[in-house]
Amino acid sequence: MERSRSSWFWRALSWPGAVWLLVLFVGPLVLMLAIALSQTDIVGRPLLGSWSLTSFGQLFQPHVLPILGRTLIYALTIVGVCLVLGYAVAYTVSRYGGRAKNLLLLLLMLPWLVDYLIRIYALLQLLSSEGVIVSVLRGTGLIDAQQQVQLLGTPFAVIVGLVYALLPFMTLPIYVAIEGVDTRLVEACRDLYGTGTDAFLRVVLPASLPGVISGATLVFLLSFGDFATARILGGPDQYLIGNFIQDQFSGVGALPLGAAASIFVLVIVMVVLGTFTWLSDRLRRRYAA
Repeated sequence: MERSRSSWFWRALSWPGAVWLLVLFVGPLVLMLAIALSQTDIVGRPLLGSWSLTSFGQLFQPHVLPILGRTLIYALTIVGVCLVLGYAVAYTVSRYGGRAKNLLLLLLMLPWLVDYLIRIYALLQLLSSEGVIVSVLRGTGLIDAQQQVQLLGTPFAVIVGLVYALLPFMTLPIYVAIEGVDTRLVEACRDLYGTGTDAFLRVVLPASLPGVISGATLVFLLSFGDFATARILGGPDQYLIGNFIQDQFSGVGALPLGAAASIFVLVIVMVVLGTFTWLSDRLRRRYAA
């Protein structure tokens, strides 16, 4: 009897969370799907009850496909840059941080605690034609003092902004994975006349791959749906799918097309998330075996 009452009590505690998800997640998702499947009136407003797949077909028109391709390339580039930088930072802190590990991780996370838009506008000042970066380049003689350098509105600015914002999401999972490596395995590799490179490639790297997969998943998903960074730091050539969706919902375009693009992005995200989760599970089982 007591077990039954306890089970009922914990189920009752889960009801508010379930209602919260239904109201704020499932409900808007169903509404967005209904809008995406609706026809539009003369000004682009959805006509609920008049079903059509026209909005999904418009996603494959020549003016939309390049936006999807550009977004995918940017997301993969940002994942690659964050992987190189994040793995180097995570490995250095884990192996050589000593007692300062927690302090170093705190310093890594400290900028991330600042509001997202504040960080973007700070980068806006740093990357401007009269900003710190250009001033340093001129002061060191790397560029001519009279030469006009434009970093804003370029792929470089967008990639730098997103890498700066998302680097902790790559570094922390890799750090946790490296911290979980049994040091006795590294010592055993050294005892078998393996070099430091052998120990890294045969022990540390395979064991850290689940962390790499987790970090890559987070960075890819967040960068694929970003719109603020590209809007503020980029230009017309850095128009991404997030900007496209924002424009459709802000009154420039049609609501059904924006909803269809959102559903399409959600499907891509779920496919990528499922693939990365499957790879992570495979790597964990292989390493555990």
